Amino acid sequence: MNRRHAYGAASAYGSYLRAGDPGACMFSFFFEDGRPYSEEHRAMVLAWLERPRVETDTEREERLRLIEFMKTTELRPSQP
Repeated sequence: MNRRHAYGAASAYGSYLRAGDPGACMFSFFFEDGRPYSEEHRAMVLAWLERPRVETDTEREERLRLIEFMKTTELRPSQP
């Protein structure tokens, strides 16, 4: 999974009604860059992705790839 694909996948998982809702972290990536911008952001994203959910096999496979990407990718530099 590359950064652009991670961005698209992460954006698809987010859902929230208010800024404080847990899914809001999935909408806080920089455009076309799915890397987390801090360790706190990484932890919030992983917590959201690892929550139990009903999903198809294909959705599960993509979510697991995104989890692996989030666990292993470097942080996005503050000045790209």
